Amino acid sequence: MKNQSKKLEQEFELIVNLSEKNCKKPIYVKCMKKNLLINFKMKNKYIYYLFRDSDGAEINAYTYGDYNVQKLDKIIQSDGVYIIFKYKVKPKVHPTIINGNYSLVLNSYTKIEKMPPDSVFNKIHFHFLSIDDLFFFKEGCIIDTCGVIYDEGEPRIYNMKDGQKFMRNVLIADSSKKKMMITLYEPHSKDTRLKIYKGEILAVKYGKIGITDTKIKKLNTTNYTILQNSTGNYNQDLLLKEFYEKNQNLNNFLFIFHREDYKFLKDINQIRQYNIEHNITKYKLTFITKACIQNISLDEDSMYKGCPLCSKKLIKSDDNGYECVPCNKKCTEPKYLFKLNLKVRDTTNSVAYFRILGIKATQLLEVEPDLVKKYLEDKKYKELDEIAKKVLFKDYIFTATLSVFGKDKNGKILHSINVNNIEKADGENLKRILKFIHNDDDE
Repeated sequence: MKNQSKKLEQEFELIVNLSEKNCKKPIYVKCMKKNLLINFKMKNKYIYYLFRDSDGAEINAYTYGDYNVQKLDKIIQSDGVYIIFKYKVKPKVHPTIINGNYSLVLNSYTKIEKMPPDSVFNKIHFHFLSIDDLFFFKEGCIIDTCGVIYDEGEPRIYNMKDGQKFMRNVLIADSSKKKMMITLYEPHSKDTRLKIYKGEILAVKYGKIGITDTKIKKLNTTNYTILQNSTGNYNQDLLLKEFYEKNQNLNNFLFIFHREDYKFLKDINQIRQYNIEHNITKYKLTFITKACIQNISLDEDSMYKGCPLCSKKLIKSDDNGYECVPCNKKCTEPKYLFKLNLKVRDTTNSVAYFRILGIKATQLLEVEPDLVKKYLEDKKYKELDEIAKKVLFKDYIFTATLSVFGKDKNGKILHSINVNNIEKADGENLKRILKFIHNDDDE
């Protein structure tokens, strides 16, 4: 069997290695699923496939157009084994955890060779995510996860067009100390082979992320979902069992909440694209991005006179003094605070301008505004350059808010990006930021 696997790796490309550049070798796969869909508006037919290779990995594939659909519909059937030549690999528009970031495209140049059944495809390959990680996946994403059953739920009846069906809500948790409800629909709700009892392991393949009425993330089973009472890894099963023995109180765990107004975007380009796609003219969007500071200006405009109590900008009063509108108080001794404009570049080489104010700006520069003010008055530009050099061309993790407040005469979207938090880009800081956001959502 090992020799056969090595031979397969030499002759055929594994799904895990496929990319836009690496797609010249043929692939040896089994068709696990096949769906024929018709787009009535476009008057197009599509066939969607799910292929599995000898390593147990899976990938989506599709073909379209009358000629290709008619040709491949006769050749590729569910549970059939095939060698596929001259295919294309394209990035997914909405990547999910299964099959990575790519899909296969079968076109008129694709050649298919039918093969006899092969037991090598019986292996199931899981891409387990912790329940905690599901926070980052949108509604409708297909994922794999596992946990221990804490509440097996009661079977319930729901009405469908073809009659009444059974369902049950099962509650699982894992070592991330987060819990999640999984709704088992038929046929999974009636599967007598599954052990749906407290303390049993439940591994889910192809669970579909849903959201409850109370904005809690959940999983739903579909016709494609695979459930089993083992992760397939003895050590992982043992760790889950030990976790359950030590953590019996489900009340100590938290649900994963969904917030539609909180978006986690990887780069600045995605933020701009988000506004264009949604034709947004007034909106606030909070995001996290990793970026490098390219430029920072330390001049008279980089500071403002703020209130000693609330740090808000002061306005001049009639008696030539200053007044704080939020505090409704007069101020005789204003406090100087930073108002920095940062030019940043993210990992996609996109450039944007971030604004950072007050204490956060002081923490970034690690100097007090009064010192910078003194250097400016004394025209000590070398000292100012030394302060700027400490942060230039270094990576930081920004938690920021994009505020969109309209369009100009030419239709260009007007916006500003204000920094809420900034940390040096190392693993520990990133974990701490994400933990803070999780707790904020769970409250």
